[in-house]
Amino acid sequence: MLAKKFKLREADNIKDILDKGKESKSRYFVVKYQSQSDHESRFAITISRKLEKSAVKRNRFKRQILEIIRLNEVPKGLEIVILPRFAAIELDYKELEKELLYLLNKL
Repeated sequence: MLAKKFKLREADNIKDILDKGKESKSRYFVVKYQSQSDHESRFAITISRKLEKSAVKRNRFKRQILEIIRLNEVPKGLEIVILPRFAAIELDYKELEKELLYLLNKL
C-alpha cells in the first residue's frame, strides 16, 4: 500500500490539476500533472462509475495502480492524477504495469 504522504487527497488540488495541469495520454490512461515544490510525487486515481459499475472492482483496480507506483521508480516533484480509460479495465497486471510506467516515464 502506498503511504499517505504520497496520496493526493485534497479535492481542490485534484480539481486544479484536472483544470490547469499538463496532460499525457495513451490508449489506456490519461495522466494529468503539475509541478510541486516538494521532493516526492503525490498521486490520485479517479475511476468513474461509468468505467466500472462494481465498487469492488474499481477499488481493486486502484490498489493495483497504487502498488505499481509503490514498487517502481516514478518521476519526482509532481502532483499526478491518473484517469484510466475503458480499455484499461481489461488489462492484466503485467500489461497494466507496462502501460502505466511507459506513460509515467514520459512526464
